[in-house]
Amino acid sequence: METRTMSVEEVAAFLGLHRDTIYDLVRENKLPHVRLGGRIFFLEDVLENWLRKNMVE
Repeated sequence: METRTMSVEEVAAFLGLHRDTIYDLVRENKLPHVRLGGRIFFLEDVLENWLRKNMVE
């Protein structure tokens, strides 16, 4: 299984949030991410697990 990386724009669309909100969450270390070469990436499976873990029922 291949791990897919997502950009800030893709995560914003996926979560239904503004791009600036994603940057705020990254800055506050509230959203799991990877920094490579000055860019921010997200691993799709890690993000989905994070969402499940933080779901309020």
